Amino acid sequence: RGVREWELLREKSRENYETARDALRVNRLNAAANRFYYSLYLAIIVELEKEKGRTPQHYNVSERTLDDEGEWPHKTLVYRASRDAGLDDSEMALVAEVHGQRVIADYKPFNAQRELLRFYEPRIRGLLEALGVLKT
Repeated sequence: RGVREWELLREKSRENYETARDALRVNRLNAAANRFYYSLYLAIIVELEKEKGRTPQHYNVSERTLDDEGEWPHKTLVYRASRDAGLDDSEMALVAEVHGQRVIADYKPFNAQRELLRFYEPRIRGLLEALGVLKT
């Protein structure tokens, strides 16, 4: 990817965060969980690829594990690569927890949890600020 593509991913990360915040405000919990997660997912990809020079192949991700565009598998990014992006234990736990809410929102027969999303929101904002997606 080039500089413009990384900037576009940062813009998408910011847009996803803002959309999630708005969705949470009007109690659209599943949309909020999904968008909060993707705001983090995209920000971490930029940090890994642009700042650290990492690709999914650094983590022995096979070609058959990658999607059609060669993008990062979620579990690899959440549970392995985020440490290399500079996340500490509490930030990695946050990403994993938000990923869990996204899985609930997208695949389970119940809703993401409002109280958890409200608790995560300022922590997500702080992490996105640290990753250069949001301004302080």
